Amino acid sequence: MEMKKIPKTGMARRMREWMRERKIFTNAQLCKALEIPSGYEREKVSMTLQDFLKRNEIRRAGKGRYRYNHAWKPALKGSIRPRVLKAMYVSINAFSASDIQRLSGAKTLNYVNKIIRDLPHGHLQKVGRKSNMSGFGDENLYRVVNRERFRIEVL
Repeated sequence: MEMKKIPKTGMARRMREWMRERKIFTNAQLCKALEIPSGYEREKVSMTLQDFLKRNEIRRAGKGRYRYNHAWKPALKGSIRPRVLKAMYVSINAFSASDIQRLSGAKTLNYVNKIIRDLPHGHLQKVGRKSNMSGFGDENLYRVVNRERFRIEVL
């Protein structure tokens, strides 16, 4: 399935430059300063602000007010998956998804489980179950079947 690329307009870059110079701002102030016409263009600005909030680039400073987070740095793409795979490789004994999450620094257990599920068949073997760290339920234990093959084909 081919993804359609959204054309770059430079709006996010212009918004960032303007927001960095302000202590606290509103959506209306931002649109006025960047001369954004009302209607669909302002809706795009609102959606972009929501994206900035999700990745912690801006923070709420009251109702409808925002503050730019100067300590924010963009995430490195693909930086967690190699760490998850490396954590599996170095785990000599049986490991669980939560063990790999702690070793790799992955944010969610769901992401680690997805990587385990998506690995080609034959690289991991399910060897048992153990009680979950939270005390609720059990989780699968895995081990790498052939470490050399895993290193060559997966890492």
